[in-house]
Amino acid sequence: MKSDIKKLWLEDLRSGNYNQTRMTLKEPGHSDVRASYCCLGILCNIYNKQTGGGAWNKAGEFVSQVYCKKDGADLVESDILPDEVRAWSGLSNVNPSLQVGGKYFAVSTLNDGDGDEHFKLSFKEIANLIERQIPG
Repeated sequence: MKSDIKKLWLEDLRSGNYNQTRMTLKEPGHSDVRASYCCLGILCNIYNKQTGGGAWNKAGEFVSQVYCKKDGADLVESDILPDEVRAWSGLSNVNPSLQVGGKYFAVSTLNDGDGDEHFKLSFKEIANLIERQIPG
């Protein structure tokens, strides 16, 4: 992973500025409720701020400007890191694996829990794992 992007991601994960959601990149806010993100959604947000690429639609899906269908409809991502963001960040995988307790888990599993409450990690816990295990 590119070191400057990793630094931004770690800072945002630890900032306390993001509500955490599960099973989707972003859950849109409404009235007085802020939007919520998963750890990969935060990376999409950084990509958008840094490059102007991609955007969030009202449903909370990340609209990729690289991938468009022939009829002009956008390809959206709602639960996995778009390859456009992966390539920009220098990650080798759209859902990198991190080691916890001697086993490897996709970062989305650590964010979401996928039915196992033991693995619903906070952004700060995920940031600590990324810092130690993802080169950059």
